[in-house]
Amino acid sequence: MNLYDEGTNRKLLVDALNKALGKKIAETAPKVKDKTGTWVRSPVKYELDEVNYSEYTTPEIVVFNPKIKKAREFTLNEKVYRDLDYDNLTAKEYAEPIPVNITFKVHTAARNPDSDLAFADYLIKMENTISYLDAEIVKDSGIYDRHQVVWKTPKDFDSTDIAKVREISGSVFAWLEINDYKEVRLLAPGDDGIDVEREDFESTKYYLFAKTAQGIYKTDVSIQTKGSLVGFPISGTVMIENDVVTYTSRTKYEFLGVSGITRFHNFDTKIEVVGS
Repeated sequence: MNLYDEGTNRKLLVDALNKALGKKIAETAPKVKDKTGTWVRSPVKYELDEVNYSEYTTPEIVVFNPKIKKAREFTLNEKVYRDLDYDNLTAKEYAEPIPVNITFKVHTAARNPDSDLAFADYLIKMENTISYLDAEIVKDSGIYDRHQVVWKTPKDFDSTDIAKVREISGSVFAWLEINDYKEVRLLAPGDDGIDVEREDFESTKYYLFAKTAQGIYKTDVSIQTKGSLVGFPISGTVMIENDVVTYTSRTKYEFLGVSGITRFHNFDTKIEVVGS
């Protein structure tokens, strides 16, 4: 199972759209006759799967859990970066969102002919009554994405219940976001010549690199670099190919007090800071 198929990544999107649809239906549901003959706004309930659901408490509207299908299988494996912190040179790296189609099923159930007529009229007008859903993209954030709903023609539902059951389905195009992320390093503005590897902090990785300005020999005690060393620790450890090299201080363009060079390294060789 890949990231896009995992339930935890789908749940937030499904819950947000289901909540938005339920809210819209509750606000616009027609008035129907209850058991006492009184006209009341139809109750709305939620169920997981219409295939295994056959017991209806009439009159009512039933919203079933939506189904998600990828709009395309091909992905570019691009990364998305959010929550950029330029003071600490960090960001959150997420997998590429993918387009999906989300299908809703809604049933209405009525034994009373008058209530059934009200439901039938309501479903026919659904494309105008509920043409879009405002789904909260981050829980409790107050930030919403608007999604257009495309409704199909309503039809009678073949139910074993004695109630008159009608069905309508609608679909929404949306982007499925991946919830998991890893924290990564950024390039500080103004760090001329230094790029940043996007690596997970929790692993022992390298996060800054520069390049040698000339060849390096085993006897060298300093290393000149192409580009600024702003952002490197004042003293520390770097890796040059397979050599783990320590330095006691640095200037803007040179490592000083260097030790640990075991062989010759060519001009323009990458120098990586060992991160923790």
